[in-house]
Amino acid sequence: MKKGCAFVVSKKYAEDYHLETVTDKKGLPAKKAVYVGPYYIHTASDAEVALSKKICLPACVAQWVLFAMCFVQNGTAARAWWVTVMFLAVLLPLVYTTWACITLSLSKAPFNRESSDDLSQRYPRVTGMLAGFAGVAFAAGCIACVLDKSFMLPGDPVYLGGLTAMCLLGLLLFSRRKSFETTEISRRSELFLRLMAEKESKQKG
Repeated sequence: MKKGCAFVVSKKYAEDYHLETVTDKKGLPAKKAVYVGPYYIHTASDAEVALSKKICLPACVAQWVLFAMCFVQNGTAARAWWVTVMFLAVLLPLVYTTWACITLSLSKAPFNRESSDDLSQRYPRVTGMLAGFAGVAFAAGCIACVLDKSFMLPGDPVYLGGLTAMCLLGLLLFSRRKSFETTEISRRSELFLRLMAEKESKQKG
């Protein structure tokens, strides 16, 4: 947290902000955080970014539906504690993937450094983890079914099928990582000035 104001930012990005003293509505001095760090834009075309916006967030919603569907199943695989641990491990990358997809859908270039890192660095890692963890949980579920004498219960095909779908959707999200890559843009460029003017106009409107 920056001292002297209620503005919270992680230590990694603290140097990107400068505190200025301004006068609030009551005429009292107040601290205001002003972003002074670098700005970034997408490296992919506008069409590619727009396509990812249409694909990624609905895919995340589908992932949550599948996760909930698997969670409530009562089968051989779901009752094995070690399979449950591997299944719950999917939750963390799913949360971060959803956050990155929301960031992509709601934010508009140019991005500050923190938003750029969320998109270009964290997204590929968490989507790869999402697909990998779902695949591991699927394999563990299959092993549990084979090891258990009752073999498969009615809930097992739904559980395993849901994990298969989650793995495939994770791979789909991972395949869109190029649309999340960013590159730094000069504050003096015409593109930067135009984008900032458009962003400020939308914020006022």
